[in-house]
Amino acid sequence: MKKENDVIRKIFKRNLCLAFLLIILSFQLAEAQIEGISEGDRVKVTAPSVKSGNIKGAIITLEDSFLTVSEKDTTFTISYESIRRLQVSEGEKLAIGKGALIGGLSGALTVGMISLATNETCDEDEWCIIEFTNAEAFGIGALIGGLGGMAAGALIGAFITIDRWEKVPVTLSMNSYQSRYQLTENRSILTIQFIF
Repeated sequence: MKKENDVIRKIFKRNLCLAFLLIILSFQLAEAQIEGISEGDRVKVTAPSVKSGNIKGAIITLEDSFLTVSEKDTTFTISYESIRRLQVSEGEKLAIGKGALIGGLSGALTVGMISLATNETCDEDEWCIIEFTNAEAFGIGALIGGLGGMAAGALIGAFITIDRWEKVPVTLSMNSYQSRYQLTENRSILTIQFIF
């Protein structure tokens, strides 16, 4: 019985070592590939090992394992394996919606707070037409400020253009004979099966 357990342990250890060796070799042979972009395209790349924050610029060169992006006066060489997210510009659009959202929120908060600060309750000896609670004063001010801010923000946004970004998938290929597996945010799922 002890002899059988020793044999099983040896086989298990050998299979485990082979599995880890296979994993290490397969990741060294792995090659990331990007389709759907070309030199000259404006891209937004998230690659934390190259730069914290996004890299926005035009593609200068596009090689088998890396791309070179020019951002203002700086050139970045980015390996495909280091890319967490890649987006390509699909042109520009007007910032009407974004402007309306920012204007509406800031207007609602500003006018709502002013209404709350200036709201006074009527004394018993005073004559008042309408009396509001603090919550009502804030709500009415926020509604008026939000509508006005949305209109102003949309008007300002009509004169501002922003990029429209579309995500480009980065795929991982082990070799030319295997199918490609798409990476989601540069994470892949690895399954190991042991057969005894």
